Amino acid sequence: MDPKKYCRFLLGKAAFSLLARQIRSALADLVLSYGKKAVVALQVKGVGPETAFRILGKMHFDEKEFYLDLLKAKIRFLRTRQYWDEKTPVAS
Repeated sequence: MDPKKYCRFLLGKAAFSLLARQIRSALADLVLSYGKKAVVALQVKGVGPETAFRILGKMHFDEKEFYLDLLKAKIRFLRTRQYWDEKTPVAS
């Protein structure tokens, strides 16, 4: 089943549209604040708006540290995903 349809079924149409609007707003805020780095962070599997905000908020002295933090977040996602509740939406 399509994840969007499944979430809409679970939450109801009004709650789903509110949730989708909040997620879009968070994504827009990230891109406006951090630009290209936010887009790169959000393309990593398992990195959603909250994780991207946490990673982008850290001070990185060079690009290598930034990409290393993204890699750590992806590894954490892949390691812990199997224990999550199936109703939880997956980021990217």
